[in-house]
Order: sequence, then structure tokens, then C-alpha cells
Amino acid sequence: MLTFNSILFVNGQPSPFIGLNSIPLASDLICQEPVFSGSFYTSGYGPSAVVSDFKLYESNGDSVVLSHLLSGGKPVLIVSGSLTCPIFRNKLPTLNQVVNAYAGQLEVIVIYTIEAHPTDTSVYFGYVNITSQNQTDGILFPSPQTYGERKALVDTLLQRYTISAPVYIDGPCNPWWKQYGPAPNNAYVIRPDGKVAIHHGWFDRNPRNIFCELDTLLGVTSGMCNATTGGSFTINILNQTAIGAPGSALYAFVDILNSGTNDCEIDIFKQQQQLPTGWETSFCADICYATQDDSIRIQLPAGDTMHFSLDYFTTLSADTGNVRLGFRNVNHPNNQYAFWCKGDTRMPVNSLQSLTNTLSLNVYPNPFSDRIFIPDAVGKTYTFQAIDDRLISSGFLTNDGIECSEVPKGMYIIRVDSQFQRILKW
Repeated sequence: MLTFNSILFVNGQPSPFIGLNSIPLASDLICQEPVFSGSFYTSGYGPSAVVSDFKLYESNGDSVVLSHLLSGGKPVLIVSGSLTCPIFRNKLPTLNQVVNAYAGQLEVIVIYTIEAHPTDTSVYFGYVNITSQNQTDGILFPSPQTYGERKALVDTLLQRYTISAPVYIDGPCNPWWKQYGPAPNNAYVIRPDGKVAIHHGWFDRNPRNIFCELDTLLGVTSGMCNATTGGSFTINILNQTAIGAPGSALYAFVDILNSGTNDCEIDIFKQQQQLPTGWETSFCADICYATQDDSIRIQLPAGDTMHFSLDYFTTLSADTGNVRLGFRNVNHPNNQYAFWCKGDTRMPVNSLQSLTNTLSLNVYPNPFSDRIFIPDAVGKTYTFQAIDDRLISSGFLTNDGIECSEVPKGMYIIRVDSQFQRILKW
């Protein structure tokens, strides 16, 4: 008879059970974890390792036990993530494609873990790093302090995004995250015998391709394994100058576009940096990179667009910093771009003062294209301005919103009374 303390048996030896024995209370406190500075690729379980069994719960109270899933004779794909991890959110279409492509051959579940980029200190950075995409997407939440608050973030995730797999919530003291590897978006494929068949430090990140690996594992042809490279790309600069308050994070935005039929490999690098003492910069592309990473290589799928940002981490002294970025096609070196980006914390006195109130104004959609709406402020006066204080429009808000179709792409500010919000036109 199976028990929660010894469910998975491999070579006659039981695998440990890491939890949970019962559904946590909403008031159960979330354990605070130290900053993790290790590798997402080597933490957790390696190839052919026997994993620990676990029982976790959905926000509606339904549960999953790993060994019960495996007893059906199919491999199980486990993908971790959190609402504040933009990489996880960007990978949801891929996750949904996996569910559809391997229906009946593979079980797929999501484990909701520690917030990657909360509005307070991130366990992966040791400081606040909300990312440019979280700003533009309005994903601005602090780390939950209780299991109930973590469950509420799962509900928010499911309200805003389509996920074809069930989402189970890690326990208050993060047993799954600790055992399977501290990472914001890692993934495992577990064989029915409880052994690791596939481990991704980042789910489906180049050069790993989850469709090619699953096709090989399952002995099928999904039609999703596209490894052809040699395409070309173009650059659309959205915000070459990033402006903000001293001590804040600034973001310069770029869209990288591949309109062709072949994937494209691209090297991105910092050609030159002219930064004040104490300033640092980092890339956010397929993932958010460390500040010491001065060059990266990404793969841009055919027909896809990648939102890229150069992130400036500034000091409390007002100053400016410049970085010259280079983008080069690995297979076609003549397909390249280079330009300067600027970070500026010498904000005008009448500008945004500080942006501490930006989170209180509900503006949607964000990013926008033709029209924006502020439903809570209908009947009030608004101002719509560029990031450099240049007035775009102003007037009274109606239910019809604000027409923005002629506004160039870039970052803007909406102001209503004492409330602000940054908005981005892609």
C-alpha cells in the first residue's frame, strides 16, 4: 500500500516525501529564504536522478501527488513559475502548445513558487528588481507573506492568463522550490519510474528545445521541433533614453523582430559603457541577465518579436550614463545594428518628482496601441505626457477612453490628480 512517506520506489529503495500532508491554512506564514546566487542549471536534480514525491494543492483545494500521476504510465512535465516572473509568463504559449501537442502522451503541471520580481527584495537578486516588462504589464506585487496571499496571486495569474495545465501551489516553507532547485522557471520531465529524463534550468531556453526533446523521448513527431536557423532580424528602438529618479531602475526598450520563416541567432553585447561610479546595467531578453553579463546569445523564432530592455541600476546621486549596444546575426554578420542608449536621473523639478505613486492608477491596456482607458477616473481631468514632460494631450476622461493611435511608440506618463502611471506604446 502506498503511503505519503514512501511512495516512489526505485531499485527497491523509497524516495523521500517532501510534502504536503494537508492543505495549508490561509494564515500560514511564508518562510523567508536567503538570496540564492547559485546556478539554475545545476541546482535540483540531474539526469536520471530519482526525485522526491510531493503533494501540493490548487487554489480551489484540489491536490496532486506526483506518484499518482506517474502510476498512469506517462511521463510528467513539471514547470515552475510565478506571476512576477515575465519569462514564465512569456513561456505560457509554449507550455500550452506542449499540452496540446502531446495530449494523451504526457501529463503537464505547473508549480507556483517564490515570486521572481516582486516590488520588494527579490530572492534572486538581493535587491528590488521589478523588470521593465512587469512595469509595462502592470504586474507589480510584493512577496506574499502568507499562504493565502500566495494563493491570491495564483488566482490573479489565472484571471489574466490562459494556462492549459493545472497550477499547484508550493507550500508555505517552499519545499518543492528547495528540493527541485531554486529557480524562477525551471522544468523537469519525470519518467514513470520516478527518474529525471529532462531538466531545464530555464524552461525551453535556447539551445534547449522542449519539442525536440519530447519528440525524442516519446518517439513521436509533433511537427513543433524547428531547429532551422539562418533568418534575419530588424530592430525597432522604442525608448533610447531612460529617465527616472536617482536610485531607481531605468529601462531603455527595443523590439527585436524576425519576420522571416527561419529562426535567427543573435549576439547582443555592450560595445562601450560610460557609467557613473556605482551604476550597473543588465540585459532583459529571453531571460533577465546578471549585470556582469556583457554579451549574450539569443534565438529568435521565425515570425516572432522579442521585447528587449537595457536596465540601468542607478545611485542616489543625479547623473547620466551611456551604453553603446551591438546586435549581430550569428549566421549573417552583415545583419547588425549598433546605437547608444542613455540613462538619466537628472529629472526636471516639475516632472514626476518621484514615481512612488505610479502603481495606484489603473490604466489599460498597458502596453497600448490605439486607445487607453482609466475606468476609475471617468469625469476627472487627465494629462498625457511624454517621459520628458512634453504634453501630449489633456482633458476630461470619458468612458470612450483616450485616443492614442497617432502617438509614436515609446514610454509615456498618465496623470490624474496626484496619481501617475507609466504606460508604453509598442
